[in-house]
Amino acid sequence: MAIIKVLPEHLINQIAAGEVVERPASVVKELVENSLDAGAKRITIEVNGGGDDLLRITDDGIGMEPEDARMALERHATSKITSSDDLFNIRSLGFRGEALASISSVSNFVLQTKKRGSMYGTMIVCEGGQLKKVKAMGCPEGTQAEVRQLFFNTPARKKYLKNDSTEYGHILDTLTGLALANNEVAFRLVHDDKVVFDLPATEDSIVRAAELLGRQVTDCFIPVFYGHSQIQLEGFIGKPVIARSNRRGQHLFVNGREVNSHVLSYAVRQSYFSLLPKEKYPVFLLFLTIDPSLVDVNVHPRKLEVRFSDEKEVFRILVSACKKALEKHVLAPVFSADSAANDGAAYGVADFGGADFGVAREHSGVMKVEDKPLLEETARVVVGVAERAGLAELEPLAQLDNSYILCRQGDALVIIDQHAAHERIRYSELLAEFERKQKSVQPLLAPLQLELPPREAALIEDNKELFEGMGYEIEPFGGNTYSVFAVPGYLVKHDIAAALRGLLDDLCDYAEKGDFQKRKERALVFAACRSAVKFGDPLSKEEQQSLCEKLMKLDLPYTCPHGRPTMFSISFDELEKRFGRDYRD
Repeated sequence: MAIIKVLPEHLINQIAAGEVVERPASVVKELVENSLDAGAKRITIEVNGGGDDLLRITDDGIGMEPEDARMALERHATSKITSSDDLFNIRSLGFRGEALASISSVSNFVLQTKKRGSMYGTMIVCEGGQLKKVKAMGCPEGTQAEVRQLFFNTPARKKYLKNDSTEYGHILDTLTGLALANNEVAFRLVHDDKVVFDLPATEDSIVRAAELLGRQVTDCFIPVFYGHSQIQLEGFIGKPVIARSNRRGQHLFVNGREVNSHVLSYAVRQSYFSLLPKEKYPVFLLFLTIDPSLVDVNVHPRKLEVRFSDEKEVFRILVSACKKALEKHVLAPVFSADSAANDGAAYGVADFGGADFGVAREHSGVMKVEDKPLLEETARVVVGVAERAGLAELEPLAQLDNSYILCRQGDALVIIDQHAAHERIRYSELLAEFERKQKSVQPLLAPLQLELPPREAALIEDNKELFEGMGYEIEPFGGNTYSVFAVPGYLVKHDIAAALRGLLDDLCDYAEKGDFQKRKERALVFAACRSAVKFGDPLSKEEQQSLCEKLMKLDLPYTCPHGRPTMFSISFDELEKRFGRDYRD
């Protein structure tokens, strides 16, 4: 008896949906791209919660005739390609003809559409891929697609969705890319009946970018341009001062489609050379227009990646164009070489017995463990070497290059990383303040107005308790602008906007990885790093002693909050063996 069978159509559609529809943001992407391909000039997106309960996309595009509306729900039915040759000359965002069939197979789906100039429109109702109703109706010209109870009939997929905040964040990211690429189209987003943004159409891409990314970002943009018969590049790269600790600020579009390409991202990064520390990523908004025959967009189920016929040439163009822009607009490196050692941040330092350690200075010759053969073989992390009660006090001997504190501890030489050690101290202090609700708060003489991208504005709303616990007083001012009335005490003398943006950036990267407790820990780690002494900060003997004493009073003094060691120990016995001495002379 044969056991191999052809799958039923509804199951085939559900399997296909797994490739196309990963989460609510995938639905938004597919439906908005359909609206753009239909020539829409205004698109409204309505979202409830994280998008799995309700998504509604309404456009003023050309609409569909009744026959086309019914056919659009069939698999591999499309008006965008007709032959295999068209796959190598794709100019539309969609082309496979599987999005509506996939979406309707895993949701309760309602389509309303009316062709321009037609008397009546059409309504189609599907439940889990089953056609329930088709009827003529009066409706505006254009198309409205409504998706309810996404994945209601595929519980295995639904259980892998994150919380509403995270899923909504992905929707914001998706819409940000679509709106940046199509500034000539008006976009309106409504979340839980609240207007998040209402972007008018504009011919100027920098205007749209300012509305979505914030003027603090676009004010630091540098224009980029390259022109060729088959490849054109235009857009903006950020000055080094707005570099981020992740790639979230990078937007690359190929023929109007936002794509992920670590290779091309690296090309832009290469153009900055020594202007950025190695762990920082440049912000950019770049539009690459290329002959469709030279790029394959059919290599990823959700069309997030592309393949170029000559990737090396595209890489070269990006490096060259961005480098020329930087040479023209950036006269000197913004980050010094030591920025990599202290996260590229020049934020405030904590008070050590009333002393101000000053700001980081340029330095050279920092001792690295891997550079010293002696330490390769004999240095060992202090963790677990002895019981706490048996440890002698640390006696500071000297400060090496204003970065490491050399100490004596009993019969051992201990080398302390001053930034990592103080970071551990500050983390413990900040955590204690948070738990006791005794945070250090400094009211600002004049409120700071901060214009945020939609994703970061949503993070403010979702983490009010966290920000209040850290000492921030932040209130909405209107739209995505917020007023900052007070900040943690350690930020008073420093760039508050940069610090707050850095914290939001960090939380954005961590949003879906944990509950409030984990987000709190992440935020406090960020604050500890920014408020700790830096490599290059000179410390007096008293300050060195104070740091050592505070460090050894902690329950966990041996690693910083990131997990890096705060100190290494080398016993005198090991030193004598290394110098060929079996006994002391």
